[in-house]
Amino acid sequence: VVEQGRVWGALIPSRTLGDFPWKDKGPGLSNEPEILEYTVTADDKYLILGSDGLFDVMSNKTIGRHVCKLSSSAQKVCSELVKELKKRPGNDDVT
Repeated sequence: VVEQGRVWGALIPSRTLGDFPWKDKGPGLSNEPEILEYTVTADDKYLILGSDGLFDVMSNKTIGRHVCKLSSSAQKVCSELVKELKKRPGNDDVT
């Protein structure tokens, strides 16, 4: 059962794999990866790679809006996203 992006409403999937005390609760994760194929075209402008520190706090749409406003280097865009994340509530390390 996944609630608000967390297994059983408590665990973040990427961190659940080694949490053995939770294994007795039943199958919550599969070792079968979800694979999506996407053909990159000339119309694609950005590829955003991030962790839960980014995606738990900002939606894809919000991230896209911020990135599209900036016409800067990748480093500048990353720095601006980190600044924006630090303004929002959350405890995850976003560096």
